[in-house]
Amino acid sequence: MCLKINATPQTVSGNSPYENLYCDAPPSLRLELRRRLRVRLGGQAMVNLVRPLTTGSSAKRRAAAAQISGSIPPGIAAPWLVDLACDSSPAVRKAARAALRDRAFESAAMAHRDLIPASPKPLQWARLKKMMELVDPYFLWVSRDPASLESVLDELPHEFLVDARKRRERLLKEREDIAKKADKKC
Repeated sequence: MCLKINATPQTVSGNSPYENLYCDAPPSLRLELRRRLRVRLGGQAMVNLVRPLTTGSSAKRRAAAAQISGSIPPGIAAPWLVDLACDSSPAVRKAARAALRDRAFESAAMAHRDLIPASPKPLQWARLKKMMELVDPYFLWVSRDPASLESVLDELPHEFLVDARKRRERLLKEREDIAKKADKKC
């Protein structure tokens, strides 16, 4: 990673031999690391982990901070993304804009999720499908994640669960395939 995580996720040091592991990792590994950070640490710990990296002199570290910030749940503030979206480095700007887009998509998806139970059945299908397209499907089955579909699927007929599982597998594969194709370009 571009950082060394010491005893707690809040302690960050940029003077580590591991400093560039995240930055130099292939896209598929960076995707997996972002997913695991969110699931294992949670959003607030990710904020504490990323915040020091956002103001560094290294564009590589700021871009990594922006990428990781895209996995922070949208209910948790990440105000540095707006500044990074106007950074002098094109790579940082691109990463920050992608992170802002991903967080906005997830926020919209969560609004759909909240409306699913009160919607008529055809609209429930449409909302569920849209939510799964907008959020990384990896997070939808993590029960303690803010984007989890667990409570919604418990209230819906069984066919929703069956369809959602199939759709999730397909969408996970698509995202991972895109990352693997990007690996080949590195």
